[in-house]
Amino acid sequence: NGGTALTSGFVNGVANPGKILQHATATTTGEHTNSSATWSTFSGINVSLTTIGANSKFLFVINPVRYFFYNGSSDAGELNIRVGNGNTSSNLQRLYKPSGVTHGYWLPTSFLLYGTESAGTALTCILQSSCPTGSSSIGIGDNGQTSRMTVFEIGA
Repeated sequence: NGGTALTSGFVNGVANPGKILQHATATTTGEHTNSSATWSTFSGINVSLTTIGANSKFLFVINPVRYFFYNGSSDAGELNIRVGNGNTSSNLQRLYKPSGVTHGYWLPTSFLLYGTESAGTALTCILQSSCPTGSSSIGIGDNGQTSRMTVFEIGA
């Protein structure tokens, strides 16, 4: 079917494109910190799922109680976050703290990850951080408060 209407359940030979096939959520009351330029996984908020479709897209919605960045001075700095599904990692999102302040805070964020997995593939979806600015650290979450990450599988 080469049309754009979804009259038979297929568009261009693909069943239900753009439909949310499933979602899974992980929550934690822990906190993740990293002061290294090396990528570190926030293991308390991993989401496990088994793909329903092939070549799906994955929408990660991350709602931590807080992201914070601290470098102990009023110098500018940055931190990076990214997501992955065990096979593919997203491009990073760079969060920047301007000079003149010692702490930076950010709002919840989301990522869209294009998968290449076959249907039935078990994935562990992760949130990672790195802190390339010297003498700095990133924090995600807050001990005792609930943070969550939800992953939606979207049909290709």
